[in-house]
Amino acid sequence: MNRIKPVIWIVFIIGMVFLYHNYFRGNEVTTATPKLDKNEVQIDATPVKVQKAFMGELVKYVHATGFAEPIRQATITSRVNGRIATMPVLEGQWVRKGELLLQIDDELLQIELVEARSNLLKAQVEYALWEKEITNFPADSISRETLKQLALAYQQAQKKYERGEIEELQLLQVERKYRIAQILSGELREDIIAEKSGLKAAEMRYARALFNVRNSKITAPFSGQVADIRVSEGAYVTQNQDLMTLVDLSRVKIKLQVLESQLNRIQVGEALEVRFAAFPDTVFTGKIVGVDPTIDPNERTATVVAILPNNKGLLKAGMFGEARLAVARFPNRLLVPRDAIVVRDQRKLVFIVREGKAFWCYVRTGEENEDYVEITDSDFDLKPGEPVIVDGQFALAHDAPVRIIPDDKNSSVVSEETGN
Repeated sequence: MNRIKPVIWIVFIIGMVFLYHNYFRGNEVTTATPKLDKNEVQIDATPVKVQKAFMGELVKYVHATGFAEPIRQATITSRVNGRIATMPVLEGQWVRKGELLLQIDDELLQIELVEARSNLLKAQVEYALWEKEITNFPADSISRETLKQLALAYQQAQKKYERGEIEELQLLQVERKYRIAQILSGELREDIIAEKSGLKAAEMRYARALFNVRNSKITAPFSGQVADIRVSEGAYVTQNQDLMTLVDLSRVKIKLQVLESQLNRIQVGEALEVRFAAFPDTVFTGKIVGVDPTIDPNERTATVVAILPNNKGLLKAGMFGEARLAVARFPNRLLVPRDAIVVRDQRKLVFIVREGKAFWCYVRTGEENEDYVEITDSDFDLKPGEPVIVDGQFALAHDAPVRIIPDDKNSSVVSEETGN
């Protein structure tokens, strides 16, 4: 009897554990089983990027390449001999027009100027003395009428010589008669006195000395940046020696090589856009200012010259640029980005987003460029301002739910719509 009681207790405990396990397991299964509605199917919205269709001007372009050049450039040379006393500029320094670039020691030049001025004064005195002595010069030996006829004959002879009707020797003979008549008539009286007194030679020497003093100071001929300095302070320079270069990069000139077949579409005054290798994400705008009238016989290209503003000073001489030149304009067209166009079954379509869904819309297109396509007609009546999908549309079905994600390109579309 005592042995039966432990067995009964063991059986009782096992039975309680079994009942407890089945009860809670059943509740868990019941809780985890969802109740599904046969009419509801959960579909995730596809993330897409959009841009808006807009009314605007479609521009067609021609592409060309070239190198940036300064709008002005000058090689600064020495016009006198001497040692450089001071040179207050450095390469890359910006200077204003008239600002000092270099000063040559002018001590000896100043002495030569004083000497020339003294000799000029002496010659002026000699001139006055000669003028007194020549008062009896026979000024009436040639009449005014004769002098007038000889002057006319000389003018006619010059014209005949220019036309090739007479030889140079014949022209010199007519000129000699005229010059003699001028002297005898007293018309060249002052010139003769100046020559005899040495005044003319003294004036020339003074002018040369003054020229040397003035040109010992070299200033900027225009505002720009100093480049390629080839001398240093204290160095001796000679006449016509290259000293440095001055470049004006307030605007830059770019020479583009355009195919001969495209020249008839290029117009002077038309706008263009240029991207330089140094600034691939920046577009520089300018205008075409000229077209070279000659064609390269080997490349069959012509040079088109354009000017670009350089207010921020980013552009440097020699930078390589890729330009696109506007050659045709089509105003007031309904445009969508080229990325919005999808071709299916050899037909063009776009996906329009309306009320959170993508609508498959067949379109007919007109003019186009590398950025935009003109929509001439559409099955779902696409309107300006409606968003069209430009990314994520290739796997979409008609009437599929979509979720628009931000796209940086939207800002550029807004500027085109507003005309800014």
